[in-house]
Amino acid sequence: MEFRLLGEIEARQGGQPIELGHARQRCVLVTLLVEADHVVQVDQLLDRVWGERPPTRARDSLYSYLSRLRQILPDVDIVRRSGGYVLSVDPDLVDLHRFRRMVGEARDTGDVRLFDQALALWRGEPFAGLDTPWLADVRETLNRERLAAELDRNDLELSVDRIPQLTARAAEFPLDERLAGQLMVALHQSGRQSGALAVYDETRRALAAQLGIDPSPELTEIRQQILTNSATPAARFDLPRDVSQFTGRTTELRYLLTNADGVTAIDGMAGIGKTALAVRLAHQLAPQYPDGQLFLDLHAYTPGSAPLSPAAALDKVLRAIGVSAIPDDVDERAALWRSRLAGRRMLIVLDNVADTAQVRPLLPGTSECLVLITSRQRLAGLDDARVLSLDVLPPRDAAELFGRIIGAERQIAEPGAVEEVLRLCGYLPLAIRLAAARLRHRSRWMVAHLAGRLRDQRQLAELHAEDRSVAAAFSLSYEHLDSQHQRMFRLLGLIPGSDFDVHAAAALGDISLPEADRLLEGLLDVHLLQQPSPGRYRMHDLLRAYAAQLAKDTSALGQLYDYYLHAASVAMDLIAPQERHRRATVSPSHTPIPTLTSYEEAAEWLESERTNLLAVRDGRFTSLLSAILWRFLYIRGHHDEALTLHTRAVSAARASGERVLEGQALCNLGMCLERLGRYAEAVEHHEQALKIFRETGARKLEGYALNSIGVTHSWFSRRQEAMSYYRQAAEIGRETGTGVLEVFALDNLGIELAGLGDHEAAIHHYKRALEIARNEETPYLQGHALDNLGQTFTQLERYEEAREYLTQALEIARKWSNRTFEIEVLNSLGEAARGASDPAEALALHQEAMRLSEETGRRSELARAYNGLGQAHHDLGDEDAAQAQWRKAFVLYQELGVPEADGLRKLLDTQ
Repeated sequence: MEFRLLGEIEARQGGQPIELGHARQRCVLVTLLVEADHVVQVDQLLDRVWGERPPTRARDSLYSYLSRLRQILPDVDIVRRSGGYVLSVDPDLVDLHRFRRMVGEARDTGDVRLFDQALALWRGEPFAGLDTPWLADVRETLNRERLAAELDRNDLELSVDRIPQLTARAAEFPLDERLAGQLMVALHQSGRQSGALAVYDETRRALAAQLGIDPSPELTEIRQQILTNSATPAARFDLPRDVSQFTGRTTELRYLLTNADGVTAIDGMAGIGKTALAVRLAHQLAPQYPDGQLFLDLHAYTPGSAPLSPAAALDKVLRAIGVSAIPDDVDERAALWRSRLAGRRMLIVLDNVADTAQVRPLLPGTSECLVLITSRQRLAGLDDARVLSLDVLPPRDAAELFGRIIGAERQIAEPGAVEEVLRLCGYLPLAIRLAAARLRHRSRWMVAHLAGRLRDQRQLAELHAEDRSVAAAFSLSYEHLDSQHQRMFRLLGLIPGSDFDVHAAAALGDISLPEADRLLEGLLDVHLLQQPSPGRYRMHDLLRAYAAQLAKDTSALGQLYDYYLHAASVAMDLIAPQERHRRATVSPSHTPIPTLTSYEEAAEWLESERTNLLAVRDGRFTSLLSAILWRFLYIRGHHDEALTLHTRAVSAARASGERVLEGQALCNLGMCLERLGRYAEAVEHHEQALKIFRETGARKLEGYALNSIGVTHSWFSRRQEAMSYYRQAAEIGRETGTGVLEVFALDNLGIELAGLGDHEAAIHHYKRALEIARNEETPYLQGHALDNLGQTFTQLERYEEAREYLTQALEIARKWSNRTFEIEVLNSLGEAARGASDPAEALALHQEAMRLSEETGRRSELARAYNGLGQAHHDLGDEDAAQAQWRKAFVLYQELGVPEADGLRKLLDTQ
């Protein structure tokens, strides 16, 4: 429901007009709307509708009108309260209140466009067609408000094209000296000096005839300036008002205020706060520039306006400093502008600049003047200019800005919801202001309610107020791009992860690497992309949402997925070449992949792209990725991410009927669950995988499933069952010539033999596993054999030999960035150090194992670290600390359901 009072009275529902009844009934509605959300006493209603002599049955008529209004406006609350009536409505749904709010904001921000939007709400005389004494008084007040808004707007931007309007208003208000002064300046700027002086004479005569006074000193000074064609009119000290809610940017202001001279360019994405910062800086520096301060909007990104040409911009600034005879040639205008500024100290703000070519003719020839430039474009062509690229607000400053708009009480009441709203706004100042404005005008909304609306994928739809919106700001940047950059921008909105490189962009666009690089750099130059590190690009979250809305065709994602799978497969061939037979086979992509020649380069690429790879929600891709990436996630300790990937892969492969991929996903999921200490679930998944591999004849994969089942039995100390599975796995490894599988099985057999006390047999198996691993050139498996040898020699109290083997194992773990294995070796070294009577060293090693276990979610190794810490504290004589660590270990072992809990229970009971 929308109400219009600034013209004929109208009410509209869904754009359709509503019949409001005869004049008296409409007067009742107008009275309540003017006082919206405030009680109007019955006597006041009678006086305002009928005047001093209401009819005898006026009250009855009033109640009848109110009843009819409730019927025809069912969505509006008109209720009796405290001896009167109140109409409850969002003020922004009434054009009168919207006008007042927008004018107030325009005065606060110095935004000419906001003034224009507010004044555009007027359609004629307020309450046209209605006439009562009260309405006449309100109408006169509103007309004065309108005039004041027009004059305030002209103070910000006065151009010759406003002469017809100023002339008409001057005829309507012949005694308004401020209006007369603006008309005189505009006429003078258009070269009509005699017309400007005639306005002064007419105003002087009117003042003398009607008020018996002379023109004010300000108006007389403007006349004198016109006569001498010298000084800039006082009206041209026209910086917009400083933003009252300006927040943060302390570091940026400090930088800009240091040696502020010459040319400073501030660039950044739409809505980042470039103009607000430039205006704040200009006000702080204004006293240093007594010869004037000019503000010019060059309309690079203004809806419905073409960017000002250099010639038009020079025309405006020359007239602003009092030049009436303007040359036609742009070079002559630029030379005249530079000559008029010579010897002056002026501050000039050139806002909303398109590019260097647009602004270069406007630059002064000397450094006495300061020029502040704002642009969405990086103006690399400006020689000797200081450049500042703005980023989003830090969380603290963003919260302060939000709180200033919605009020401290609401902010303090819901700190968590405020934090979420700011995060969903991407800490972008424009988005924060619009979100806060919605709350300010919806007093019944909780902050959490707004957060929920933003969270439901409606960020851009929610971030608007009147005709200002984040999406509209973004659209202006998008529309200025050529078709190739527009296409790339849309496609980048489809990328599932947080950032990307030129290879991913080339794959998505099906273009060459040089072409992708050119397009990315072009988008970076206009702040539609960010570059968090060399070679990596990302989009602001709200820009990503906008780009995704524009991207109608998602078929290009197939090319991106092919590239990701190919590159991940090549990287894994370098990470674990001995396990190539366990990974899914994928076809090469059309897009060249990065050059990967070493383990380190492959690991770096996988880490940088891990978020993107795991963010893809395509079923086929997920199934293949699970079968490619599992070892990397395993050795890096990304167990929670692996759990999500493999769970989704099981469902996807099952849905598509790809049984071997389903079995691999089940096996990978089982290994992940085992690392997270969920052993019963792990066994179940491995057994399902084993069944699939046997049915499909995947003999090597069958061996790995058998080995994994043995591992889960081992955790429950079911040694004979475990050894049976290991022996079957070892046999398949020998049968198929899969040395890696045989090493795994021999290593695990050795663990069980050591647990049964047969240390010599265990050592024999470990050394055989170590020999095969060296022949296979698999450092990872060599490390495991060395760790097992170290643990066995610790059990045999041969600590020096144990430490020698374990130190070699730790070197391998760290060289190949295997965090999962590193934790195990650190705990093994800690146990060997304690056995060698070095509790301080044991304490340090177990603490490091604890830290890594907490980061990676290795619960079994975390319990082992707690236990080792308890033993070390005990040896150092700190029983309280020992008890605390043992209790933590006991709780974890109990949750894991493993036999170690029984031993700790007995230990705690005896202390």
